[in-house]
Amino acid sequence: MNTRRILVVDDKPTVAFFLGKTLECSNREYHVSIAHSGEEAIEIFGSTPIDLLVTDLCLPGISGLELIRHVRALSPQTRTILITAFGSEEVEAEAQRLETYRYITKPFDIGNFTRVVEGALLRTGTSQARSLTLPNTSVRSATQQLEELRRDVGAQCIFLADTQGRRLAEAGDATELEPSTLLSLLSGNLATTSALAQQISDVPVNDQCQVANLNLYAGTRYEIYSTSIGDNLFLAIVFDRQVQASRIGIVWVYTQRTIKRLYSNLRTLQTRRDVRDGLALDTVAGDGEQNGEDEPERELLDMETAITQGLIAADRNPEAASASLDTDSWPAEHEHMGDEPA
Repeated sequence: MNTRRILVVDDKPTVAFFLGKTLECSNREYHVSIAHSGEEAIEIFGSTPIDLLVTDLCLPGISGLELIRHVRALSPQTRTILITAFGSEEVEAEAQRLETYRYITKPFDIGNFTRVVEGALLRTGTSQARSLTLPNTSVRSATQQLEELRRDVGAQCIFLADTQGRRLAEAGDATELEPSTLLSLLSGNLATTSALAQQISDVPVNDQCQVANLNLYAGTRYEIYSTSIGDNLFLAIVFDRQVQASRIGIVWVYTQRTIKRLYSNLRTLQTRRDVRDGLALDTVAGDGEQNGEDEPERELLDMETAITQGLIAADRNPEAASASLDTDSWPAEHEHMGDEPA
């Protein structure tokens, strides 16, 4: 079974608990962790790979937007969903700038919420059998190496991504670019190059980091280099010619050095995990398949059932408790949250 790790952040324990239990009951592959502040969430990111962050906007300490900003730096591969009862054009614009998967406002239909989560996890661009999830220590190490390469060659920004175009680490300023689209297009081009390399190269498949396949797009403003690392990763190196043009020889020399370091570090990481035989630089995001029969289908819980079963303590005001987290809508004190951004 391919476990998908979700972190739900809300300062109201009952809300966080209910959302977490709802998600786990909707899909047995979901493993949900709970945090009640942005600072607590950042601590979790420091020790646990997270596939999806679901956070409320208003939190004690740093806000949900600030948390997403931190997560973009700590774990670029993590998808994010922002929930708020206090939406505005400014908040929505900032959420879009931070590449939040979905910006949604309260109250919302719980079925729509679970579908949004499912879509976010599907859009990670990884197959269940062939995905690479880096722990945050490896992301930080990779980011440092990318920053060193960026300084050495004078690039505007550099990305480490998987072959589905999912960012794993980055360095530099990418505010004027659309990294998701850029990496998706580059990944398709590199797939063709990789297939050609396997056909004509004498280098063993499990040592493809030595294959010289530096690709260059030279436009009027941008120069973009791309090169693979093993079977399932690649680098994208972007130069803004208005600031500094590239020198291909310098780029290739320093890029080869960085590739070898990254490849070595990731191979070391692979030896510490249980991975499928024959997959180079691949790890499964979950904890592996479970033995025994499949689990039975789980039904979604509503608040009333959760209270009846003793999963959630009833509020002193029974009416308030039963209304606080209805499966069809959120309380009137929150604003509406639809399936699309408001």
